[in-house]
Amino acid sequence: MQTAGTRLVPSGKVRPVAVVSAVCALVVVTLGLMFHQQRVGTPFDQAVYGEVYKRFVGERELLETMLMPTDPILLVVVVALFVMLMIARRRPRVAILAVVAPLLAVGVSGVLKPMIDRTINNANNLAFPSGHTTSMVAVLTVFVLTVVTSGTHKSLMALTIVGAFGVAVVAATGLIGMKYHYVTDVIGGACLAVATVLATALAIDWGATKRQRSRKTVVSGVAL
Repeated sequence: MQTAGTRLVPSGKVRPVAVVSAVCALVVVTLGLMFHQQRVGTPFDQAVYGEVYKRFVGERELLETMLMPTDPILLVVVVALFVMLMIARRRPRVAILAVVAPLLAVGVSGVLKPMIDRTINNANNLAFPSGHTTSMVAVLTVFVLTVVTSGTHKSLMALTIVGAFGVAVVAATGLIGMKYHYVTDVIGGACLAVATVLATALAIDWGATKRQRSRKTVVSGVAL
């Protein structure tokens, strides 16, 4: 059974996780600079939209249904249930991560949007990074990280990763098909989510470890 002191990121994985977080953050910054005050999509954006449009033409209701994983209310309910489960299983660090990381990711997305000022549909709809993608992928990343570090069977880990990726692709297709976002907005939102969750997990582990060392120092001093 996992204990309250279980790390979010195993000690041997801290460096690669930090690298992944940094690379994802760099992707967001690079794309943000590229799309600053852009009013039309890139050729890549248009090509992806064209493919999605051809496959889902006349399927507006289906596309709207595919957006369900990005629904804020649904995500709040899922996170609340997950937090209660993690508290019951004595994994407070995961519970904290599940609340803090998505909120932080969405907050950063909200700050970046007016700064980058990329719009879609010839309107004032700020598009980059996709906030819906950011919130959804942040929650999915928390789930994946939890399963990967829980010591469960590799088949369950693989199933969780594939399932999370599948949910993300379905929702992204809905966002693109409804033309709420360009595919590059989705990529930016996903990278922002992963970067934020991993960085937050590292920060929580660092803070918890520092507190544990401080307590040991105090106890040792009292014993002396």
